[in-house]
Amino acid sequence: MKYLSFFILILFAAFFGLVSCATTKPDLSYMNEITVPDESKVPQPDQDLLNNLSIASRRAEEVRQMIVDFHGPANFPQDWAKSENLYNIALNDTRTDTVKDVQDSIARYGMAIEAYEFMIDETMAFYFQEVQHELTSLRNEAIVKGAETVAWSQLSEVDYTARNAMALYEAGDYYQARETAFLAMEMYKELIVLVDALAYEEYARLKSKEADDAIAAARLRLEWASSPRVNAERRYPLEFNQAQSAFREAEILRNANNWEPAINAAQRVINALAYVTVAPPLSPPPRVFPTTEPPVVNHPLPAQYTVRPWEESKDCFWNIAERVYNDPTQWRVLYEANKAKLPQSDNPNLILPGTILDIPSIRGEVRQGFWVEGRNYEPLRR
Repeated sequence: MKYLSFFILILFAAFFGLVSCATTKPDLSYMNEITVPDESKVPQPDQDLLNNLSIASRRAEEVRQMIVDFHGPANFPQDWAKSENLYNIALNDTRTDTVKDVQDSIARYGMAIEAYEFMIDETMAFYFQEVQHELTSLRNEAIVKGAETVAWSQLSEVDYTARNAMALYEAGDYYQARETAFLAMEMYKELIVLVDALAYEEYARLKSKEADDAIAAARLRLEWASSPRVNAERRYPLEFNQAQSAFREAEILRNANNWEPAINAAQRVINALAYVTVAPPLSPPPRVFPTTEPPVVNHPLPAQYTVRPWEESKDCFWNIAERVYNDPTQWRVLYEANKAKLPQSDNPNLILPGTILDIPSIRGEVRQGFWVEGRNYEPLRR
């Protein structure tokens, strides 16, 4: 009984303790010691730092545009893709809320600038190598056309401009170097046009003189054929008419500045009258020969010559001129009259045995028949 009473007292004590805990308020005073950070006290970027960010952004844009202007993306596509990726990251992730945000943005632009500046070096080296190649090509073309001879001062001026362009490139003034190089290219092209014009003037002067000389020679030959002592119009009507027609054609072509055809037409006059001879006298005086010596017969000068093998005759234009003109320096007259019969018309040294050469008259002398070795011919008049 004593133990039962003791157990009941313990139950009542536990019950009253629980009721007391449930009705007592908790102590929250410790919460007052926790503080919320003050945003006004976080470091804010100053104007100098923001200016640095603006400078970095503008520099990235400048070098990027320079690479575009000098064809860097096309020439170095892989490097361009890497640089563009860094630039877009910097552009899209720009923050200015805190000092750290601005510093991080500047760093990102710095990485893009570094990549672009690496591209600047390789882009400019490649671009101006191509520019140098183009300048050299144009200069060589001008020199081949004769600029060093007929336009030396103009060539020196253009060379100075071209060297100045490359000096500007070496100094890093790329835009000015490009403009100066373009100017030099245009100057070289104008110089080439000038040299072509000067060369044509010289060519025209020489060819017109050659045509005038050929027509003058044809006129003299035609006048000789028309003279009473030759009377080619009656004695050689076909050849004379051909010569007159060719002479008129030569004059028309010369007046039209068609020099080469005019020269050819004048040569046809000479060829048409090549075998025309002086009319024989009506009653040649009798010749009196000594009775003790056989008479010496002088044959008419030959009009044609048959080329013989070199081994037995040493036939060449020089030696043949010696035989038919008594003057080897007249070899060019033979060559010009017969070049069309040669295997190589521009090579007077190549002449084949069996070729029949025409022997033009050089002093109005009459020529007929073939040259025969050992035959006595009439002396050539001086």
